[in-house]
Amino acid sequence: MHVFLIIYVHVQVFWYLPIKGNIDLYGTVYCDSNNHEVYNYGCFNFHSRLSIIGFYCLWLIYFSISANQLRYGLPIQKYASSVCSIESDEGAPICAVYMAIPFIAELRCLLDFIFSKTALDPFQYWQCFSYHTELYQAKWNNKYYVEDKRLGDDVTFLDARLPGYIICVILMALTIGPFILFSELGGFV
Repeated sequence: MHVFLIIYVHVQVFWYLPIKGNIDLYGTVYCDSNNHEVYNYGCFNFHSRLSIIGFYCLWLIYFSISANQLRYGLPIQKYASSVCSIESDEGAPICAVYMAIPFIAELRCLLDFIFSKTALDPFQYWQCFSYHTELYQAKWNNKYYVEDKRLGDDVTFLDARLPGYIICVILMALTIGPFILFSELGGFV
């Protein structure tokens, strides 16, 4: 397509536009510079029309930019534009404040859906946004485990079993406690 555009623009600039302009104005392919009528209106040749030269310069800029793009390629990884994608220590508080403002996240998700090329419907896009946000929050909530504990290290009693025992005792007391308290085993009933 790039080669086709190069050929097409050069044909337009150097042959079609000058010839068509001279035929429409003077009835001939070439204009006669000695003719008084030509002197008043000018020729439609490439060197004598600033509009054609400006058009050609714009296309040269476009060709150079697209040639560099073809040479270096497009970036493979697209960087996320979400506020909850900041890879720094300040990312989690910013994301928490951002998600706490009413309707900001929903409005951002809707605007991202409107202006992006996607095969998802709005509800699927919202689910994808929610999953991304939950994974980001989980990443920052588990920062302690990632930084301070190596994968495969032994877990101490205080880290694993003691909190489990405490939570189990509290839950049992809340569920079975009222039955024991108000039954015959309660003593004061």
